[in-house]
Amino acid sequence: MEMLSITRCQGDNQLFMWNFTKEENERITAYHWFFNEKTLICLHSVTIGFHVTDLYKGRVERIGILGILLRNVSFTDEGEYTLYVKLDPEKQRNLQGISLTVVGLYR
Repeated sequence: MEMLSITRCQGDNQLFMWNFTKEENERITAYHWFFNEKTLICLHSVTIGFHVTDLYKGRVERIGILGILLRNVSFTDEGEYTLYVKLDPEKQRNLQGISLTVVGLYR
């Protein structure tokens, strides 16, 4: 999992990017699908698309494979977010040794 912080001033846009380069033998915890009212985004797959909760509809745009743009940041968005990932059992091995699916972004 990776920690992210929203640090922009109110009204600005913020771009999140993640790098999932992992060693082949590194263990990654598989998290269950569990989201609460503060969930920003849940991604069904880094290659298929994502679902945005109602609170953020119209403010989120996907940039590339692992980039997410949050538009018009407000004070209620401030704080740290945790990105949870799980192993994709169908694609556990690729050129980098491991395939990940993003399953949630928590505050």
